[in-house]
Amino acid sequence: MNPLIPKAIWGANYGAGIYPDVGKSQDVMGQGFLKEYIPDGKNHRLYFPLYKKYLGMGEFLETIK
Repeated sequence: MNPLIPKAIWGANYGAGIYPDVGKSQDVMGQGFLKEYIPDGKNHRLYFPLYKKYLGMGEFLETIK
């Protein structure tokens, strides 16, 4: 995601009068994380070749009219 999108939303919330300042908008929108996900190297090795096939299929399908 473009890192400017959240900033634009915070500014829009403030500009629309939803929150009294950009800081309050940030506080409400950025309430933290519920869970942290850590990549599993074993799964990466298993799924990466399948992902490459998936990308190849997508490229092929885009050529069909």
